[in-house]
Amino acid sequence: MTNSVITPEQKLDECPEDINVIGAYCTPTNSTTCAKGTRLSTGNGIMTGRCVNSNGELCNNQTNGICTCEVSGWCPVVHKFASTTPLFPGAKDFKILVKAYVQFPKLGADRQNVNDNRTDNDLLNGCIYDSQLSPLCPVFTIGYILQQANITNFTKIAVEGGLIRMSIQWHCDFDKGHGHECPPPNYQFEQLNAFSVNRLLPFWDLR
Repeated sequence: MTNSVITPEQKLDECPEDINVIGAYCTPTNSTTCAKGTRLSTGNGIMTGRCVNSNGELCNNQTNGICTCEVSGWCPVVHKFASTTPLFPGAKDFKILVKAYVQFPKLGADRQNVNDNRTDNDLLNGCIYDSQLSPLCPVFTIGYILQQANITNFTKIAVEGGLIRMSIQWHCDFDKGHGHECPPPNYQFEQLNAFSVNRLLPFWDLR
């Protein structure tokens, strides 16, 4: 974990939606966007059908301030990120041990990227992956993963979160026999989400 958002005294209740959520804004004369029983794509709960102010009071023509759709969910809703700096600036040096195992049932063959003779502790303290110098080491730093995924702004992803896909490719030629040793696997990393205030899936495990 590189960041956290704390919403004190949060509980299941009904409350105003965050104004930053697309479609949450409403007016006393136009609350049709607050359709009861539905939810906004980036919303924080199920809409109750009411258009309310920041105090949860039903909006009318005399209401001062901004009104949003009321939602049923965890209240008060989570707003923007409270922190602009990561909790652990040195997280780029954190290590991740990746274990992968593949089977080829029709060929009666299987392969894995970890040597059975090495313990997790040996691996984590004994090597760091390098495609040229240590291609058989399945230990990666977060900094290396971000670099391979073309993510240059560590602070932004550490604060806002992100989703990265890891692909592992083996190029084995079993025509040479089941005992044929495959070359070291090839690892590829790709960022699946784009940084955006209005993204559909905020990558946070809040509950």
